[in-house]
Amino acid sequence: MPAAPGAPAIAAGSLAAQQRTFNVFREEFNHERPREPLDQETPAACYRLSPWPMPDRPPPLEYPDRFKVRYVSANGGIPWNRRWVNVSIVCVGEYVGLEEVDDGIWNVYLGPLKLGRLHDRQMRIEDEYGSLYRHRDVLTHVPDCFVTYVPERSASITIRPTALARPLLVGRRGYFVSNGSL
Repeated sequence: MPAAPGAPAIAAGSLAAQQRTFNVFREEFNHERPREPLDQETPAACYRLSPWPMPDRPPPLEYPDRFKVRYVSANGGIPWNRRWVNVSIVCVGEYVGLEEVDDGIWNVYLGPLKLGRLHDRQMRIEDEYGSLYRHRDVLTHVPDCFVTYVPERSASITIRPTALARPLLVGRRGYFVSNGSL
């Protein structure tokens, strides 16, 4: 990848020297170089602090009383009926809510986002396409992940039609998975 205009073309000799080089570039980029889209102002001249404080941690997810709530463990699963069900490693450390919609069928939510449908008989979560199985050919970077596309959380990407048969999933923290052909 070519270097940005004004950026050094080669790496510095040490991490400290590289950091100094980046600091000089950042200072010039933000404070000295005007931008046409900013009416010939510098980014630093246009920057304003947000009036809203940034929380250290997002507020806890809340579910209605009719939901059963489970904690997603470090391996991405939840205990269910004395067995283990994989949800997603993207949801590790979060609580998911399960809402019974029929006998032995549960909708699985991460906050307001429906992840899929859990079937007690298969002990698997079905995605929006009705598939109970992961597509390992698509998920080469995250081997045991339940993945679905979430438009408002996903990065803007262009996917060649032959690259994927199904869309991808992004979790609450904004992660997404690709098969490397994007």
